[in-house]
Amino acid sequence: MRKLDSLPSPLADAAVESVETERAATEFSVEALTHVLDGGAAATAERRAAWRAFAADPVLNDGLERFTMPLKEERALSTAKLFRLADMLSAARAEAGEGEAGEAELVRLRRNLMRALEVFDPSVAIRAFVQHGLWIGTLKNQGTPEQQAKWLPGAEDYRIIGCFAMTELAHSSFLRGAETRAELDVDTDEFVISSPSLTATKWWIGQAGQIATHAIVFANTFLPNSAAGIQLFVVPLRDAATGKPLPGITIGDIGPKFGRHGNDNGFISFDAVRVPRFNMLARWASVESDGSFIPPPNPALAYGSTILERVSSVGSAADYASQALTIAIRFGVARRQGSGHVGSSPSAPEPQIMDYQSHICGLIPHLATCYAVFCTTARVEAGYNAMVADLQAGNTLGFLAPLADMHATSCGLKTVCTWWASDALEACRRSMGGTDITRTRQTARYLVKIYSQVHGIGHSGSRRVPPGDSVAYLLDASLPRFDSLGALVAEAHSLDALLVGIQQVAVAKIGAAATRLHSAMIVDGMSKGEAWNACLMDLVDAVTAHCTAYMMESFTAFVAAREAEGVDDALIQVLTTLARLFALRYASEHTTWFIEANMPAKSSDAISSLRRAVESVASSLRPSVIGLTDAFDYPDELLRAPLGVKSGDVYREYYRAASTNALNEPSGVAPYWRTLVSPRLLQSKL
Repeated sequence: MRKLDSLPSPLADAAVESVETERAATEFSVEALTHVLDGGAAATAERRAAWRAFAADPVLNDGLERFTMPLKEERALSTAKLFRLADMLSAARAEAGEGEAGEAELVRLRRNLMRALEVFDPSVAIRAFVQHGLWIGTLKNQGTPEQQAKWLPGAEDYRIIGCFAMTELAHSSFLRGAETRAELDVDTDEFVISSPSLTATKWWIGQAGQIATHAIVFANTFLPNSAAGIQLFVVPLRDAATGKPLPGITIGDIGPKFGRHGNDNGFISFDAVRVPRFNMLARWASVESDGSFIPPPNPALAYGSTILERVSSVGSAADYASQALTIAIRFGVARRQGSGHVGSSPSAPEPQIMDYQSHICGLIPHLATCYAVFCTTARVEAGYNAMVADLQAGNTLGFLAPLADMHATSCGLKTVCTWWASDALEACRRSMGGTDITRTRQTARYLVKIYSQVHGIGHSGSRRVPPGDSVAYLLDASLPRFDSLGALVAEAHSLDALLVGIQQVAVAKIGAAATRLHSAMIVDGMSKGEAWNACLMDLVDAVTAHCTAYMMESFTAFVAAREAEGVDDALIQVLTTLARLFALRYASEHTTWFIEANMPAKSSDAISSLRRAVESVASSLRPSVIGLTDAFDYPDELLRAPLGVKSGDVYREYYRAASTNALNEPSGVAPYWRTLVSPRLLQSKL
């Protein structure tokens, strides 16, 4: 095959020059911004060391092979990577030693390797999350010391491979509707785990399809004289020597999926499977041998495992979107196309596609939101980690105090941030020429409850919910207000002013939803379920408005904190501009919400001015896009995107990747040609 990448190519050379020129013109320290995102220079050094170890590992860094290998082979490769990760963590655990410092170092290493896996192979990342976050995390948070001693050592070195059997074929997060049953047999001191129907089958369970040896099973629990609600049980699934399902276990793989082919999502059905009473996780609730139930101090103590998945989703949204934005923006700077820039002479060089307004307004606002989600991730993860630390230390009050706020906020953030990430990925795909309502209900219920308590809507005798810090603005009667959209646009240089405007909208949307919901039940006589369904879109809007206010508050506080730390003025300027763009884009996309929040557009000029403000602020960031994406610090060997290579040499790298992939045989003939293609072609001539 002719080596086309050695041919002279002015356009390929121009692509490299374009990226290099813009990188050199960046007006702030990219390295300093990377440190800010990582949480300091030391954190950056630790992350880079972990990523270098990942890139140098022959098992974890498998090249491009998995994209063309059969599904069964990819599953085997994914399992090998998972075990290699376990070996790396075991070696690190031995080096770190005992104590809090060693454990903290191990946690940081695992997080850095997990981020590398999310870049490189999301299938392995989700499997590692199931093992460490859901399986091991639940044992630590919900198991007694005796139960932890029995299962944790094997889980940490992968001699026990776990899965998290919560969702069922007909139920997901609505745990009270789960059909799986656990019935106590007092005579044998065992629980009998059963799936009484097809829809009770545990479904979409990561690692269950092929390799899990144990499951944490969520089941409605029944005692001789009472019901104990949802409890968690450790249930063995497969024989460790043969891999065969144990008696009473029907288990299998749900088959091919869109993406993450290396993750063996599976199904599990239980036919009167018996486990010792000891296997019910009993740190907070327990059952005595006579069948008496000792309830937990607070039922909410079991929420920790479900919150972790939501919190992790926020960070994953930022990680995945930042990868796509890095690729799309680098390619947008490298590629030139068109007959000359608008306003230039016909003989001008072809413009960079990144200079088209569709690219500026289509990608850079997503870049600003990506930074907002990074800031939000830091805040919500810190809050969750503090809660878990209290829980594991036995400080139940420290865990429970912020729980309602964290539970509701994480529900909304998972929805809002993953919806945004999906939009950002699609925008990136389109820019390169590419031709969950139920979770918000938890947040909406919390918001409506708080608003109703403050404003006296509904029944005054209903149980009060203590407000958390995310809804402090709902309680502040002295919150300044804008009387028009034009007034807000006039103050758009101020992050504090933009935050006030966004909070004003959130108050209005939450108030409108709460009032309509109350009216539907009291005035229209609807049942609670009917009213919620009738008001669903208003409630979704309220959740979106609240979570956006939370994100803007997070971004504003993050910038202020960095400024107080003495971070370079250029970095503060660019972070401030990103925060302004995040707020202005939100206002532009939800103009009617601002009008409904008593900020009327007294003339059409106000709406036009808002749109122009978004274009202006996005355009002001245009010279910085390479630096802003470089600050995410993805090396080429982890980003693995020929069209997004750091050098800008997108055409040569794309060709090299295409010409050397496994589908291109040295002979130029497909290996199955003689046995499959040739007979078919010859038959067609008959």
